[in-house]
Amino acid sequence: FGFTYLQAKDKATRMKKILFVLSAAIMAMTVGNFANSQTYTATADPQKIAAGTTMAKAFHDSAHVYAAAGLYHEAAAFECKALDCYERIGMYNSDYASIMNDLALYLYFTGNLTEAFEIGEQATIMLGETAKENPVDYLMSLSNMIIYNYALGNFHDVINIGENSLDAIKAVLGENDESYANLLTFISQSYFITGDIGKASSASAEAVGIFRTNGVTNTDNYASALIIHAQCDINNGNYDNARILANEVVKI
Repeated sequence: FGFTYLQAKDKATRMKKILFVLSAAIMAMTVGNFANSQTYTATADPQKIAAGTTMAKAFHDSAHVYAAAGLYHEAAAFECKALDCYERIGMYNSDYASIMNDLALYLYFTGNLTEAFEIGEQATIMLGETAKENPVDYLMSLSNMIIYNYALGNFHDVINIGENSLDAIKAVLGENDESYANLLTFISQSYFITGDIGKASSASAEAVGIFRTNGVTNTDNYASALIIHAQCDINNGNYDNARILANEVVKI
């Protein structure tokens, strides 16, 4: 992916800074000192590559265990360790990018929005280079970028990503998947904020329909979809339907 040694070392330094802001308890699991490291090479011998990738997978699997338990600080720390393993053998491939994508998501869950956006964006660029071979990973990274951009108030970027990738994301997730409905909610809110009431109404209506059909895990996003759809109805003079939607929000 065109990484130089200095770029790799700078990335490792940023990872250390990210871990520092997570919590003192996590520092025991942080990556090593890269200041004088000379291990970023694409010519590592096969044994080192095998050992490095095996260790990276172990750290990555551990991160998933912690994330499943809602321990996102710890999950992020293990993902940084996994990235370190790849960096030490000079492998910046789709597996490396997928780990970056997961790290970004865990940082988002811990409230580190800027770091999540920056790492997620780099992961998306890298995964985009292998999108033909790994389309699902690329599309999932795009769906995460919708979330990060919305959280940061980049509503035009939310719309741009959504309009260019939402159909493909729907094909992967399924048209009745709640995660897809959540994305529709973010996109509908972005349309509404930027003044496109027609598209906001259409997207929010689709999201509400999915939530109603399949049940709701994320009640906040369901309520948001209802509110946006109600606001669109008010703008369009559909006051009776807006009232019905508002009453539904109260019951959540």
